[in-house]
Amino acid sequence: MADCRGCKDGKADLEDKACFSGILAAWTGGMAPDSVVLSGTVETQYSGKALEVFNKMSSLSSELERLAHRGLPHGATKDHTKQCTKCNLSPVRMFGGLGPKLGNDIGAFYLEFRDRAVKVSDAELHDTICAKCLVLTKDDMGFMLDRLEDFVRFVVKEGFKVVL
Repeated sequence: MADCRGCKDGKADLEDKACFSGILAAWTGGMAPDSVVLSGTVETQYSGKALEVFNKMSSLSSELERLAHRGLPHGATKDHTKQCTKCNLSPVRMFGGLGPKLGNDIGAFYLEFRDRAVKVSDAELHDTICAKCLVLTKDDMGFMLDRLEDFVRFVVKEGFKVVL
């Protein structure tokens, strides 16, 4: 049983953004359940592929948070650490705050992620303080883009029976 964060008036429908993000936040914070039952006026049970979607979204959210807190490149000095906090392309600036946005509003999440991905993709060495950070952030952004594309393919395939 999960105590949903942001639940208003006992909503019990994943179409409600607060309900959806509350379930995802509870999911990300602990173990994945075998099923989700939302009770309100009408009881709704989610299982099977719906749970796989939550598992995948939870995994994406956790991965984004992990990347936002990625350590500095191996051998970083104190000066380097100070420089990283000022860098516009640091992992915390590129990935920070994206995890929660995934559950709150997937459309806004996608636009924000795309804007950040373009910023990293278009960056050149003179745009950043550290070449190592830029390379790592570009690699991480590519990794996350691949994971997001896999997620979208899964949803389209399972939800609409279309194979991409």
